[in-house]
Amino acid sequence: MLRRGIFLTACAAVLLGVVCAVTPSSADDPRGPLDSVGAVFVMTNAADPMRGNEVVMYRRQRDGRLILHGYFPTGGLGSGPGFVPGLQADPLGSQGSLILSERHPRSLLFAINAGSDEVSAFRVFDVGLLRVATVSSKTETPSLAHAYPVSLTSHRRLLYVLNADLLNAGANANITGFRVDQFGNLTPLPGSTRAVPTGGPIHGIPDVLRFPAQVRFSPDGDLLIVTVKDLGGPGPIHVFSVDKDGLPSQAPVFTLPGDGAVPFGFTFDARGHLLVTEVFGAPQNVPPNPPLPFFNASAVSSYRLRGNMLEVISDSIGNGQTATCWNVYVEPFMYVVNSASATLTGYRVSRDGELSLLDASGVSATTNGMGLDAGVSQDGPYLYVLLPVAGKVGVWAIDAHDGSLTFLQEVSGLQPTPDTAPDAPFSPEGGSPSGLAVR
Repeated sequence: MLRRGIFLTACAAVLLGVVCAVTPSSADDPRGPLDSVGAVFVMTNAADPMRGNEVVMYRRQRDGRLILHGYFPTGGLGSGPGFVPGLQADPLGSQGSLILSERHPRSLLFAINAGSDEVSAFRVFDVGLLRVATVSSKTETPSLAHAYPVSLTSHRRLLYVLNADLLNAGANANITGFRVDQFGNLTPLPGSTRAVPTGGPIHGIPDVLRFPAQVRFSPDGDLLIVTVKDLGGPGPIHVFSVDKDGLPSQAPVFTLPGDGAVPFGFTFDARGHLLVTEVFGAPQNVPPNPPLPFFNASAVSSYRLRGNMLEVISDSIGNGQTATCWNVYVEPFMYVVNSASATLTGYRVSRDGELSLLDASGVSATTNGMGLDAGVSQDGPYLYVLLPVAGKVGVWAIDAHDGSLTFLQEVSGLQPTPDTAPDAPFSPEGGSPSGLAVR
């Protein structure tokens, strides 16, 4: 039976202080003995002060399937469901709210606490997580009323957080840095905070569709890239240079995508090309009189980095879906989550960074309701997608030859988010899982 408690031997528990759930015995597991090769982590993002935000750990089996393992408190508060009508299941509007350290064996996990303006760090063990730090995300901007951190990125001994400033619709958004020691302890990096220019508020209304979506280091760590959503379009992609001390340039160089595109999440392919999802980026595919300006008009673009400038490779390759936001890459394929369409789209990425659809329809698979964050394992490979309304994680196998997806499983363990219909009641302490990382 799954429960929260002390794991390992009594000696190890005293030494490590690892608090986790007991692994189900083979009698509790209908599939037989555990055959774990890794783990998948998801945040509850709960705002309930009695329980707080937690990281849910699933054991990852050799066949890609998941088994719920336990819950680990972050020491902070999540945001709870969003309060924008129709967007309760996407309160952060970001990619990268839960990440693993990039260095092998990816032994550190970092989590956002959007409700308490904090970042938490865990050491990762096969048996569970050990929280080693929970620190403020606004160390150099303490006067900021509610920083609302939404995204993280790490490179070697650096960690940067993106504060989206929800209440002011991104008017005071910024990035700020921390040094990370080998144990995961976080120390603020003096002089690292930089303003992130955004589109500003729409009539003063907080809106997850108008503030920054993601921060991430370039593969070699000499750039920090930030995407900004702006439904007025086009939304900028900011590029900060990073010096030898880990400090960003005072101001970013920005690129405005063509065709009024609205960038959201991004990743890099094996050769360092930037792959960007666009909530709205393919106006040539929009039907007459669409109900929303980005209806059926989502796309993906790819760029080549030229210093701190971006050079377009593939411009807005449309998929005919709505609200393409999250993405993952496993060579040579890229998969994107179309949250409003409840679908997944696969792309093939050439050695030169050019994009082409795997399926002419733009639909490689369907999801059980709205999908959010996604992750992919390299040893398989397998695709994992967070399904917040269902309170589950979906699992698909990836065919290494043609990139096709085969559904394997949906696993529970998360509190379902309230109905996302515009007239649904708002529950600030309800479920709102966000963020997914694969180890």
